[in-house]
Amino acid sequence: MDYSKYVRKGGAWAKGPRPQRPNRVWLADITYIATGEGWLHLAVILDLFTRKVVGWAMRDHRRAALTIAALTMAIQRRRPGAGLIHHSDRGSQYAAGDYRDILRGRLHHPIDEPQGKLLG
Repeated sequence: MDYSKYVRKGGAWAKGPRPQRPNRVWLADITYIATGEGWLHLAVILDLFTRKVVGWAMRDHRRAALTIAALTMAIQRRRPGAGLIHHSDRGSQYAAGDYRDILRGRLHHPIDEPQGKLLG
C-alpha cells in the first residue's frame, strides 16, 4: 500500500486520495489537560475518514494502560476489518508490547503499520 497519500507536509495534508470509508485509517495521540487536581492525560483514536473519535481514555498517568484503554474502546465500538492502518507517534505507550499485541492479536489479522513519520 502507498502510505505517501497520508503524509503531512508543511502543516497540511498532502494532496491525494483519502480513505473511502470508515475504519481504514486510525490516528492515535495523547495530550494532557491541567486540572485543579493535577494533570489529566487523554488518549484519543480518530478515524481519518469520519474525523470522529472512535476510542478514548483518561488517566492520571501516561503509561501504556492509557493507550491500551483507548485502543480497546475503539476496537470494541468499531470492529475494524482487515487492512486497517493504525498510525501513532513512536512513543513508548504505543511501542509497548501489550499495545502491539492487541493490534495484532485482538484484530485477528495484521495491521498495516507504516514505516516513517507520517504526521510531521
